[in-house]
Formats: sequence, C-alpha cells, structure tokens
Amino acid sequence: MKSKIVNVGPCNNLSNTRYGGITIPFTEFHRWASNCSQEGRVDYIRHCLTGDNIFSVLYSYLSSLKYIFVGHQSHVILHLTWRGIIFYTPFILLSKLFLIKTRISIRKFAGDFDQRYCTSNVFTRIMLRLSLKKLEYFFLETKYLCSWASSLGINSYYWPNTRFNQFQPLDFDYRHISCGDLSLVFAGRIAKEKGFYKVASLIEKYPFISVSLFGPIDDDSIRSSINSSNRLKYMGIIPNDQLIRQMRSFDALVLPTSWVAEGYPGVVLEAAFSGVPAIVSKEVRGPVELVEELGAGWVIDFSNSNEIEYALRDLKNNFSHEFRVRLSINVNNKFNSNRVFENIWELLI
Repeated sequence: MKSKIVNVGPCNNLSNTRYGGITIPFTEFHRWASNCSQEGRVDYIRHCLTGDNIFSVLYSYLSSLKYIFVGHQSHVILHLTWRGIIFYTPFILLSKLFLIKTRISIRKFAGDFDQRYCTSNVFTRIMLRLSLKKLEYFFLETKYLCSWASSLGINSYYWPNTRFNQFQPLDFDYRHISCGDLSLVFAGRIAKEKGFYKVASLIEKYPFISVSLFGPIDDDSIRSSINSSNRLKYMGIIPNDQLIRQMRSFDALVLPTSWVAEGYPGVVLEAAFSGVPAIVSKEVRGPVELVEELGAGWVIDFSNSNEIEYALRDLKNNFSHEFRVRLSINVNNKFNSNRVFENIWELLI
C-alpha cells in the first residue's frame, strides 16, 4: 500500500503581505512534494489554511481535521505558527486518546517557540507538552529550539528555512567594492521592529553608505523617511528569484532586526546564495545562529559604533570575489531546498 502524505499549511494570500515569510517555505515544500509524488511512491494531498476573512480561515482549519481523524495510513504534516499549534493541540490529544493511527508531525515557523511556551499559563504548557510528545516529529527552524524541545522529551528534528538555488556561483559577476562607497541592501517587511530606523541612522552617520530597500512598507512615516533621503532608495516588491539576481549587485545585506520571533530569515539565505554577506543584529537568536552556520557575515550591536565600523572595514578589506563564491557554495550545501526536502521526505514516508 502506498504511503499518504497530507501537507497542511498557509498558502499564498496576496492581500496580506505580512504572511509572506510564512507562506514561502510551505509553498516551496508543496511545489517540491508535488513533483516528488509523481514518481508514484506516495499519494500526496495539500490542504491550504487560508481565507479572505476570519470565517473562511476558521473553516479551512476545521475542515483539515478530517485528515487527522479519518486519515488511516497517512502522515499529516502541519506547518503552523504559535496560534495554529494552540488550535490543533486538543485535537492531537483526542486523536491519540481514541487510538487513531494517523501519524502527525508539526513544522513550527519562527524562532521564539520556547519563549512563548515559558510565558504561557500552566494549563497551556501542560497541554502543549502532552500533545507535542505524541507527535511523530516536531520540526523546528533553529538548532537552539531543537535542543530545547529535546530537553522536554519531545522528538524534535531540525528543518531550517531553505531556498531553491537557481544559479551557479561561478556564473555570478559580483560588484567590486570601490574605494569608499558601500552599497547595502535591506529586504523584507520595512518596519520599525525589522530595524528600519537603525538603517536610517546608519546612513546619517556614515555618508559613504547607501541602502536599497525591497519589500512592503509598514506605514506612512517610514515611507516619508525614505522619500526624504537621497541615500535610501525604495525598489518595490519583487519575486524571490528576481531578488536573488538583484542581490549580487550589492556589497552586503543589512538586517538590524529586533523582532524576537525571527527564525532563519529567508532574506539572509537569498543574499548568501548571491554571495552577499549579512550584517545582523545580535539582539535576536535566529539570525545570529544562521550567520554562524553560514560562516560569513557580522553579528553586531547596532548601537555600538566600534562594532559597526569594524564590520564595515572588514567588508571593504576582506570580502573578495573568491570569498563570495565560497559563501554561495556553502549556503547551497547547507540550505538548498532540494537537499533538505529529500531528507525530510524520507522521514515522512
């Protein structure tokens, strides 16, 4: 009998750009799984958790429960945020109470699950711990979360954020840093918690820096700040494959995020595939761990002038074309979607 995999997660909702970071990993895995299932070893089903309003979203969640309670011989993989896990927790416990044989795994997005868990009330923590121990796998985006979950007796597995690499590193024609100016890039949601005002402060203090910004703008005050500066250039919203092509024309990615939920930012991976190193804030664990995994880039305190100036000086002096090629090869070895998905697929079937 064929294995059956039911892939449940947030599909693209173009009306809400805030969910781009969540939908991209699910959409990429669905695209890969659809092709893989055509080989005939697996029956594959996708169920989208999405809708135009709260009622259609709720319906999409409730209708997914049929795969848990009547999914004999199947493996249901739920790609969820914190709220999604809270929703499914009682149903996972009920399915195990009634000895339903469906295998259930969860893939948790973002990098703050341990903090959310520890600040929850006692009842929520008990329910979560009981349900997560019943999972086949609890897939987590960072190594520090895997270690934490394992310490609670949960069967955790490392599933990092990934990207499909569409380019060969040796084909890249990297921008050569000139004797003075630095052209940086910021990509993602352009918001206060993502570090926009730290970027604006950076160009005020260092006149040799210019920053190009890609992504949705959070509010009018940020838009006004961009329009009033001749060294902040808004580039709009473009697809990921085009962003990777654009990245190689910049010296470095700058990401001074203070958003504690940040896991492995996809934009850092997109930059690395282009051979572009990242300068990230040491405030948030996910980006710090990712830069360490890549073996290139800088983790700094954006309020510390000495650390900023060291990173900029090192960028100018030490990041040659050859180093950037090695960075691109390294990220392809560790975070290429095809390689990671193949390992996950073998676990699921």
